Amino acid sequence: MRKGNVLPKLYGGFSTSLRVLDFDFSASFDYQIGDKVTDNRYASLMTPNETSASAGSQLP
Repeated sequence: MRKGNVLPKLYGGFSTSLRVLDFDFSASFDYQIGDKVTDNRYASLMTPNETSASAGSQLP
């Protein structure tokens, strides 16, 4: 079950790099805020078994 919008309200990123003599350093960051995620695996584990044949089955 999904509630809300799956698209983030805010997203972006930035990067930086620094070079001193023979040393290089770089970093990259990205973010997103305000989205919803559906976890189908968790939802399937939380639904009760509907038949006795599927009771006790292994998880993939």
